Parts: sequence; structure tokens; C-alpha cells
Amino acid sequence: MNTKILLLENDEDAFARLANYLETAGYPPDNIIRVTNVTDIHRYGREPLYLILADINNCPVSKEECLKTIQDVFPYTPIIVLTAYDDGATATYAIKQGAQDCLVKEEIDARSLRKAITFAVERQRVAANYSRLFSENPVPIYIYETETFRFLAVNNAALSQYMYTRDEMLSKTALDIRPEEDWERFKFLSGSLPDSYFDAGTWRHIRKNGEIFHVHIYAHSTTFEGKNASMVMAIDVENKVRAEAEASRKARQMQKVWESITDGLYVLNSNWEFTFVNKESERILRHPKEELLGKKAWDLFPNAKSLKLYHEYHRAVAEKVSVHFEEYVPTYDLWASINAYPTSEGLVVYLLDITAQKIASEKLQNEQEKLRAIINNTQDIIWSIDKNMQIIDANKPFWDYIYAMTGKTQQEVTESDFSKDLMKSWESYLQPAFEGKAYRSTIKNETHGHITYSEINFSPIYDKDKNIVGVSCFSRDITEERQHQEMVEHQNRQLKEIAWLQSHKVRNHVTTIQGLAQLFNHNDPNDPTNKQILDGIQATTAELDHVIKEINSKAQKLGE
Repeated sequence: MNTKILLLENDEDAFARLANYLETAGYPPDNIIRVTNVTDIHRYGREPLYLILADINNCPVSKEECLKTIQDVFPYTPIIVLTAYDDGATATYAIKQGAQDCLVKEEIDARSLRKAITFAVERQRVAANYSRLFSENPVPIYIYETETFRFLAVNNAALSQYMYTRDEMLSKTALDIRPEEDWERFKFLSGSLPDSYFDAGTWRHIRKNGEIFHVHIYAHSTTFEGKNASMVMAIDVENKVRAEAEASRKARQMQKVWESITDGLYVLNSNWEFTFVNKESERILRHPKEELLGKKAWDLFPNAKSLKLYHEYHRAVAEKVSVHFEEYVPTYDLWASINAYPTSEGLVVYLLDITAQKIASEKLQNEQEKLRAIINNTQDIIWSIDKNMQIIDANKPFWDYIYAMTGKTQQEVTESDFSKDLMKSWESYLQPAFEGKAYRSTIKNETHGHITYSEINFSPIYDKDKNIVGVSCFSRDITEERQHQEMVEHQNRQLKEIAWLQSHKVRNHVTTIQGLAQLFNHNDPNDPTNKQILDGIQATTAELDHVIKEINSKAQKLGE
């Protein structure tokens, strides 16, 4: 084990006495290195020492400079300061400056010296461990004097973070690593730090190269080297601050996208409170967002609890499934198409006002019902037939028509009077009705070179046990109405095309936008796929705008 001891003593008698004590205490003379002037210790800077004994009062320089020189050359070696008399001041100064002990030379003997050396080495070892915890801590830590803000100590992580050498940083103050506009705020906080660790929040700091970055500060007041000081942990959170700023920017951007959606869109949290409402939702719900945000949906709309949407919303959240339905809202005399999607935080709802489409559809249906009533009340060809293709009953116009075709009366006509192709064709017309389907069909007739058109209604005939026993048929001549009917069918096709565009293309694009939104990575806003998602939303929104223009164009043509 290394037991070399450096003894700084210029008094011969004192040196001889101390050397004798050291030998008695178990430290052989060969391991004693004597220097008489503090400047000579530089020659032994590379020498591994066990301990330094130094009389700093008899140095040719001040005791302060003497002790500092020793510590600069041997920063990790324990030091025992020697003094000729017990004045207290030297001991206090030495201990505050980092010496491990202070002994009065006249009071030393071999036993006490050995004990003092043992304790000093142990104190240094413990102090070195604590020093290593400070200097090698991966978190940037520095200590500054509270009165002058001068740095007293900085660890390696702090030097790396601020890009200074140790000497450079120790020549500066805590103000030098802050923008000048933050100085007053810093001075106020510095003067009011508690003894325990205090979360001072986020601050701006400056590196040596002038770069401003954000740090999170934890600090507390302390005493260091006999001075009132503050110990600070400064954790670089620049990436976090930038990520939060980027997330906020993307959130604002996403909100703009949501606001641009022509459908109503609102978001409910797990407490059924509105957290987002776009302008179309404000219109549909007939409340400004100021009256909706933060309010519970069922408190604002208690009547909704009796509607289908109340149960569907709860089912979506409970079963983690999306729900899609249409519902009439009597409070607002409004039809809505609703798509609700569960999220980890609640429910996203797309709301489309389809009242106009419903009115158009009902109008078309009413027109068709009126037309059907007119057809059913006419005195045209009516007959019924069983599954064996035998006539059950028929009116006079039916038999007149048969006579015109075959030249035979009701009593004379038989199945052989009709071609096989005609009978097969009629079997195909009747088959859907025999299977329970009521329908009508337009048939082209050619009699003696004369072409006419007939509209025929086929309806199943049931017995008392609900078994199909035949088909009733109603036919009327629609030749003169053909042009009118084609016009109506043309309008119907246009209406159906508009309805198809609204119920398929529009919904497909809305579903695409929502699907992309659900793929957004909230846990890692820097995920490269997030940009692709936003690009996809933007492209889909443009396509949706094109579809809406197409619908408007077709609607205008319908009214011409």
C-alpha cells in the first residue's frame, strides 16, 4: 500500500520531531518527502502521495495562496494543516478550504498523529466519493455564490452542456449563461430559494457559441467553501420544448383541417364533455362553441337520452366499435347521418345534416305512391293465375286482348294457342311473384305489326295460411305515357345519382379522413409517418371538395 507522505516544513527541529513521530507511527523515513518551500511541491506533482502535512503559516506566500497551490497540484490528496499555536482561525480557514484536519505541532505525539492521518485519509475518501458523485453526475450541476453569482463549482456534464472549459466557466457568473432580459427574474428567484430542492421551471440558457436553449431548473440554497451559495441542476429540455411546440403547431393545424370539414364534427371526452366543436356542428346543434366546450352533452341536450344516438354512443365507447346510423331529431325537426368513432379519450362524432336529402327522397316516394294509386284505379287488363298457369279470374279487357291475339273466346282458347317462347317468357315474369315478390314490369307487345307497351303489376296471392297460391296481375297500356315515363325515370336516375354521390363518395372521403386521423401517432409527434397522414388528409379534403361541386352541378341540371 502507498504510504508516501509529503511534509512541508522549513523548521529543522519541527521537521525532525515530526519525522520521528511518523516513523514511530509506522511510516518509514524512506516514505517521507520533505519540502521547505511550497513552490518545490511542483517537482512531485506526478508522485502518488498518501497524505500531505503542511505548515502553511511559515510559507513565503500567504497561507491562502500556499494552501491553494497544494490543492492545485494534489487535488485528490488528503491534507493536514500544521500550525505552531492554537489560534482557531487557521483551523477554521483550513477546514473551510478543504483540508481534512488542522493540528498544533506542540500538541502532537506519535499516537495522535497516526490517528489524525487515518481519519484524514478516510475523510478524503468519503469526500472524494461525494465529489465524484458531483463531478461525474450525468445531470449538469453547478454551484454559484448567491451574492456575486460567480460560479464556485461545475461538473463535467455542465461543462459539456455549456461548451466551456472548467477555467472558462469558473471565471464567469450565472448571469453570463442567461439572456440579459431574464436577469431580473433570475435575481429575484435566486434570492428566495429554499433549503430543499425547488422546481424552478423552464428557463432559457446560452451556450458558449451563443446558442439559446431551454433547461428545466431544480435548485436549492446551500453553503459551499464557507460562502452562501445555490446548487443548481440544469436539465436540457430543448428537444422537449421543440416537440411540444411542434405538437401544438400540428394540433392547431389539425384543428384548421377539422374546421374546414363541411360535415359537423365534435369530440367528447370520457365524461361526455365537449372538447372540440367545428362550425358546422355549431350550426346543427344550434349552440356556439362557447356554450358547448367543457359542458356535458346530456346536460345540454337531456332529450337526447331518449334517442337512438344516446344508446349508440354508449355502445361505441363500451364495445370500442364505430357506429353508423341515421336519426330524426324532433327537437330540431332535423334528420342526421351520424358516424361515431371511439378513441382512448372519448368519442369523435361526424354529423351530417341530411334533412334536405330526406325531404327530396320522401317527395320522390310520394310521387311514386300517387302514380301507383292512379295505375291501380284504372279499368285496364286485370287477371289472376295459379301455379299451373291456369287463369283463376280475369276482367273483360283481358279476354278482349286474348281474342285480339288468338281470335278465340274465353271458352275456346287453350295453352296451345300461344307459342312456347311466349309461355316461357310469361313464366319468367310470374316466377318472382310466386316466390313472394310483388313487382311490376313494362312489356313490349307486338300484335299484327302494331307495337304497344304495357305496364304490368305482379302481386302474390296468399291463402289463409299465408301460402302463395297464385299471382294477381294488373296491366295497362302505357304507350302514350312512355315519353312521360322516360322523363320521370330520367329524373329518378339523376336523383339516385345525387343520392349515391352523397351517401357513398362523400362518406367514403369522410371515413378516409377519420381513418387517417386515428393513425396519427400522438405518443411520438416526430414520427415521419405523421406528415404522410397530414398529406393524405389534405389530398382527401381536396377530393371531397370536388365531389361536392359535382353534386351541386348535377342538382342544378335536375332543376333545368
